[in-house]
Amino acid sequence: MAHRHSLRVRVAVAFAGLGALLSLLLAVGLWIAAHDVSQRLMDQTLKAELEDYMARRGRNPASLPPATTSLRGYVAVAGTANSELPTAIGRLLPGQHEIELDATPYRVAVADQGGDRYYILFNEERQRRREQGFFNYLVAGAALMTLLSTTIGYWLAGRVIAPVTLLAHQVRDAGPENPPQLEGLEQSAQCRDEIGDLAHAFDSYLRRLGAFIERERAFAADASHELRTPLAVIQGAAEVLADDADLSPAQASRIARIERAGQEMSELIAALLLLAREQSPGADEACDAEAATRAC
Repeated sequence: MAHRHSLRVRVAVAFAGLGALLSLLLAVGLWIAAHDVSQRLMDQTLKAELEDYMARRGRNPASLPPATTSLRGYVAVAGTANSELPTAIGRLLPGQHEIELDATPYRVAVADQGGDRYYILFNEERQRRREQGFFNYLVAGAALMTLLSTTIGYWLAGRVIAPVTLLAHQVRDAGPENPPQLEGLEQSAQCRDEIGDLAHAFDSYLRRLGAFIERERAFAADASHELRTPLAVIQGAAEVLADDADLSPAQASRIARIERAGQEMSELIAALLLLAREQSPGADEACDAEAATRAC
């Protein structure tokens, strides 16, 4: 048999799944947004530095390119050898590019002006470390949100299904002779909704069932008395007639048939009344049907 989970656990699992899904969607959205913003900022920085360097060099041809921890610049002067320019960079066309130099990732902006080609490199290593740290925070936040949603879901599930649990406890051992006390449950603040309607319907059903069983018991008692009394009279009269020594063989045979029929009818009535009687749980017993049939 499949393992059964309580309603509270199933509701908590649903909350946990919803929390995990929302956390995942939020984390993915934030990651995409953060990555896009970082790319835009790098592109804007590269564009601004490239335009600034081209403007400075236009005013002063001896102006040096940027050379910081994050930025590096090169210029390929037309008609001259550019020994300082890395080969991988020298092959790049104007535009935005992603390359690696000495296992270090760079984002490169390339532009032409006055026959010369300008290169500005942005070191992405620190940016990628920041993005990795942000990604770790997102994963931890998603896990925390999932755990929090599971905890809150379990608590809320207990609050939400409390009326159902109370109703289940009330009716678990209920029966016609032991009706549950549902009047107070119907009027409680927790059950002024469909649960209260269910409690009212269940209470009404048990009352009708109890009344039906009482009528059945009364009928069985009356039937037992009204049927057994005539049978007892018939059987007694048959026994008296059977003791008459003046009976002919044919008359004795008929009286014996009456006695057998009365005995069979008495046993049949007893069996029917036994079947109509309510049995307590666990009263059923195993029996050998073949042996019982042969005994008859």
